[in-house]
Amino acid sequence: MVGAEQEFFLIDKDPYRQRPDLLFCGRTLVGALPPKGQQMEDHYFGAIPCQVMKFFHTLEIKARELGIPIRTRHNEVAPQQYEVASLHEHANIACDHNLLLMELMRLSAAEADMKLLLHEKPFAGVNGSGKHNNWSLQDSKGNNLLDPGKEPMDNLQFLLFLISVVQAVHDHADILLASVSGAGNDLRLGACEAPPAQISVFLGKQLDEILNKIEADDKRTCQKLSVLDLGLDHLPGIIIDNTDRNRTSPFAFTGNKFEFRAVPSSIPLGFPNTVLNLAVAEALDQVSERLSSALRTCDSQEAAVLQTVKHFCLTSKAIRFEGDNYELRPESDPSIAPQQCPALLSPLLKEDKLQLFDGHGILSRDELQARHRIRLDTYAKQLEIELHTMRYIMQSCLLPAVLKLLAKLPQSGQPEDLISSYCGDLRSDANELVSLIAAIDANIAAYASLTDLNQKAEFMAYTRQELMVSCRACVDRLEQKLSPQDFPFPKYHDLLFSFIR
Repeated sequence: MVGAEQEFFLIDKDPYRQRPDLLFCGRTLVGALPPKGQQMEDHYFGAIPCQVMKFFHTLEIKARELGIPIRTRHNEVAPQQYEVASLHEHANIACDHNLLLMELMRLSAAEADMKLLLHEKPFAGVNGSGKHNNWSLQDSKGNNLLDPGKEPMDNLQFLLFLISVVQAVHDHADILLASVSGAGNDLRLGACEAPPAQISVFLGKQLDEILNKIEADDKRTCQKLSVLDLGLDHLPGIIIDNTDRNRTSPFAFTGNKFEFRAVPSSIPLGFPNTVLNLAVAEALDQVSERLSSALRTCDSQEAAVLQTVKHFCLTSKAIRFEGDNYELRPESDPSIAPQQCPALLSPLLKEDKLQLFDGHGILSRDELQARHRIRLDTYAKQLEIELHTMRYIMQSCLLPAVLKLLAKLPQSGQPEDLISSYCGDLRSDANELVSLIAAIDANIAAYASLTDLNQKAEFMAYTRQELMVSCRACVDRLEQKLSPQDFPFPKYHDLLFSFIR
């Protein structure tokens, strides 16, 4: 069963049309941060703007006509960022519905004279957009196999299926990450609220304690559910949830399901769920085989189950992490090398992964290798478009505006003259702009000479990390020195605060 949360941005169509980077790349390649971003979280906790509510009404009518069960709508953290979520459905139906929903969102935004942005990181400095993939298992009678009940320690069926999923993530975290890797997620994962690109499982205090006790053969009673005392006798007690407190985890248990939070906002859900289902299927085979063996040697069914759970608690322990996942980001721990999409996709070509997909009849070796090649080719082309767009922005749009402004400025002055110093800084930035344009031309020529697809993707990944970052820094400095009349594009405050009436 799958229920998807779909995050997205909405912006006015007119400023969108004036931004070449949004038109060609779906994200802003340049843009200095406005004085106010999402620091106050006032958008998150505020009311949905009237024009956005009209969009939601149109969307919900269109979705209802196609049988797509939308459950929630609300503001998200970043300015002009929103979310819509659907009810849980069978995975194949949920994946189809989410793909249809993205198209309905685009059409509904156009009818409201707005533009839908599904890119994972359309704006720097504020939250990006993901697609939280809420996943659970249901039996043929409609029972949720991941529902812990009131006494999780005594729910042997739940413990078996819980540890099976944890083992699946342990064994196949690399291809789970590969299933969600791409040009957009390279920029989103590890930034602001998004989880880092290191897969771990968060279970929450109560379940973590239960598994630790099973590992230690500790039969003492685990902590019961706590009740929040409001001091008001006429109100019922509120049970304190022991899960879903770690918003930094890429794969978290949230009450009666797992939430795969690393899924990007723009892609279909089919492949990530295919990989997740395949990983869990293989883990269930391992658990079933171990349990069958334990049932032949143990005195009781309960003892056999606990012995099996203990075994897989120990083998999967490395993937469980209850702490702050932001400590696992490269900027927090320099020993963690940042990985880009080409490297993250490479596990799909490992021999054991090829055998896994082929052996279960999911994808043949040729089909999986083709998917890897297509994903790599798409990545390289997307970054190539970004590089050409950056060149267009810098040379065709910004440089003429800067030269025009420099021609109006005083050419000389006293060394201690602050205005003269300011003009000198502007000329220095203009010189750097010209130098960076030449560097882009050299990179475009070098890229054109490459024939190997892996080399092309890796070259573009490096170019984005190094040259594109330098280009953005230069353009953003110039933007802050140019008046709105001199800067050739709408600025961030025009894009992110246009719904304020």
